[in-house]
Amino acid sequence: MGQLLPNVNHIPTGFAFALRSLIIYDPPADSRFLTEASFLASPILTVLHLSSPTAKGAINSSDAIRSFVYPQQLRGFANPNSASYNKPASRIAYTRTLKLLRDTLGPKFDLEKVLLNLSNGADGRYGTNIAYTSS
Repeated sequence: MGQLLPNVNHIPTGFAFALRSLIIYDPPADSRFLTEASFLASPILTVLHLSSPTAKGAINSSDAIRSFVYPQQLRGFANPNSASYNKPASRIAYTRTLKLLRDTLGPKFDLEKVLLNLSNGADGRYGTNIAYTSS
């Protein structure tokens, strides 16, 4: 997997089924991993957050891979310890990451029903009045 995971040369066969999502923030512009056939054909839901210098690697080759390019951002835009940190862009990326995790891992519930239950005087204890949806 090159520079993203330097100690891993490939994803072991059984491992791909255990991995449900992959989130990549600001990969190196010269990352060969992003163009490898095994990555592009992977069924693993993947989100790539790319700064402007790495935007040439934007990939939307399948339903499983989504790339988001953050214009006018430099490498490290999502890292609070970086000189290139940009809070608004970072928060957008974080929200997109949370959406992928929520869609992949759950819980899946109808927020409208939850809010209606709370506004109708529900007792508000944790775990009550949550309307789960089927997957």
